[in-house]
Amino acid sequence: MMINQQVPDCYYSKSIINACLLRSQGQSISWEVADFNRDNRQTNFNINIFNNFELIIKHQTDSLRLNYGTLLKFLLDKMDHNEAKHDTVKKFLRHNAHGNTSFNEYLSSIGISSIALISSL
Repeated sequence: MMINQQVPDCYYSKSIINACLLRSQGQSISWEVADFNRDNRQTNFNINIFNNFELIIKHQTDSLRLNYGTLLKFLLDKMDHNEAKHDTVKKFLRHNAHGNTSFNEYLSSIGISSIALISSL
């Protein structure tokens, strides 16, 4: 299934989000790529798709005037809590890839009243 026309659903994962964070810090993403390939044996990592995924998140951070690293850490934190949170993160990314919801609406749906609360999570 494709969430965005150029990004398959499997890229909306913890290993790929972590790869985005590491890459933004100038670090190697080789372990995350290996994890992705292990978890998605039918789909090998594609740098062009990864770049498109990064653009989706960067577009969201630019439009929200939110720090890229902060949003990535927030998404990873939510994915670490439990699988239900992982599903809400994927839902947020799916909707925002198509511009169907605002970030504040997403935060409200998971019980966070403002962006200021993200740093306390």
